[in-house]
Amino acid sequence: MSAYQTEFKSPGRLTSALAGKVVIPEHARFDEARRAFNLAIDQRPAAVVFPESPQDVAAAVLFARESGLRVAAQGTGHNAGPLGSLADTILLKTERMRGVWIDPARRTARVQAGTLWAEVVGAAAQHGLAALAGSSPNVGVVGYTLGGGISFLGRKYGLAANRVRVVELHPERVIVRRALGGIKMAVNVPLAAYRGVAIRIEKATLDCAAGFAVVLEHVDPALSLTLYRAEDGSDVVAEWGSWARALGMPLLVPSSDSDLREAFDRMGGVRVECPSARRSRHGALKARRGMKVLRRRSHPLAMPPKIHRGEREIIARN
Repeated sequence: MSAYQTEFKSPGRLTSALAGKVVIPEHARFDEARRAFNLAIDQRPAAVVFPESPQDVAAAVLFARESGLRVAAQGTGHNAGPLGSLADTILLKTERMRGVWIDPARRTARVQAGTLWAEVVGAAAQHGLAALAGSSPNVGVVGYTLGGGISFLGRKYGLAANRVRVVELHPERVIVRRALGGIKMAVNVPLAAYRGVAIRIEKATLDCAAGFAVVLEHVDPALSLTLYRAEDGSDVVAEWGSWARALGMPLLVPSSDSDLREAFDRMGGVRVECPSARRSRHGALKARRGMKVLRRRSHPLAMPPKIHRGEREIIARN
């Protein structure tokens, strides 16, 4: 087995929280656990975790943050090269998360992170449906889709990435790290305690230039977190909306009294926005009118009428 320089403290806490799902370098099967599908890539993580549920993923990520380690997710490892060095990194291999649920009425598939395309294709075929899968059945759905997803059906139905409807996240709490008097502290704050996602203009300081920031706002400013920052404001609005949708939180803007308010008003639990422009109905309402309301159309006669002359009256007869 290869020698590893990466070490982290208290690996027992991770192995006890995820019993039977963690492999560290001291284990005999570590070489097998760290192996990717692409054998040209020699992966050397600090530990390998095989989660079986979203709760397992959350536990591993929480441990990594508390231990100062990075996290890398991997389904099959076909494209393991871009992950780069995995030193000081916990490798999350999602191959045990293989659930597939087909909704034939909506013609959609809901899959877990480690699902392979062969499993989706087989489940969809039972309902007479086809998936936008590639040519290899043992490629993971998530990695393939994040890479765009070019299939044999792509010319007609587009990329698989364009057909994604929902990405399910599990944001339950936020970990805020602060140093008070030289003492490092980690505070767990429920996500529900935050007000929303705000967009702010930040002034220049000695450390950084002026710019724009997307901030997860808390009533206590010390617990607010900057999610995105850029000197150029061209992408800030898009990031602002993306973070708000991902976290399920309202969009906030500064008000005249230096406080924050929602960017859109609410009527009860419904957000009120400006109405969009009406589209032409293309005769949809006309088809619903009664027969007597419809305007009579004039049609040319199939044959000209016969006119009889030499009589006392001029009579047009059909």
